[in-house]
Amino acid sequence: MLVIVIIYLAFKFFLLSSFGSYIPYSNIIKAFWHSFPIDCMAIGGVFAILLFEKSQWLKYIIRNDLFYLSLILVVLFMIIGVYIPYVHYEFYSIFFGIIIINFSVNDQIKISLENKILNYLGSISYGLYMYHSIAIVLVLYISLSFDIHTNWVIYPFSLIFTIIISGLSYKYFESFFLKFKIRFSRVLSGSAINENKH
Repeated sequence: MLVIVIIYLAFKFFLLSSFGSYIPYSNIIKAFWHSFPIDCMAIGGVFAILLFEKSQWLKYIIRNDLFYLSLILVVLFMIIGVYIPYVHYEFYSIFFGIIIINFSVNDQIKISLENKILNYLGSISYGLYMYHSIAIVLVLYISLSFDIHTNWVIYPFSLIFTIIISGLSYKYFESFFLKFKIRFSRVLSGSAINENKH
């Protein structure tokens, strides 16, 4: 995982350097590389490996103070709009890794994510991932048509449209195929466990 992070960032810095302009189709490669931050997934993989291997480093990561500090900083940075040149997504990935691993295994965290709303969003999470870009483009098109340029409108409506499209897709399209998943899966996951009980 660390090798992926290093190689990704090294090539990213190379593309942004003066030497990167000599590569054929450099603009296309730069655009693709910027939209393909697989190193952020690798950072998440590092946290997963540490947890799986029960690493001694976990005692420095799974801590209440570090969790709440990371949570506050991420919210504050996102509200202010803090941007870190060259390693922006990687910077936030580390914070999100700390937050997620504490949510997963730190029993002292008093914040519960178990409720009907979040459980429903979890069930349509594939659609949220797949359709969010469509919803964003749709909202941008509508907002520009009405000469609206504020993020206070674009962000909330992008989220609402994404949830609506994902919900419809889950109910009328994905659920048909999920029935086959239950039939052929050796290990059930998510809502399929409860559905199989009934």
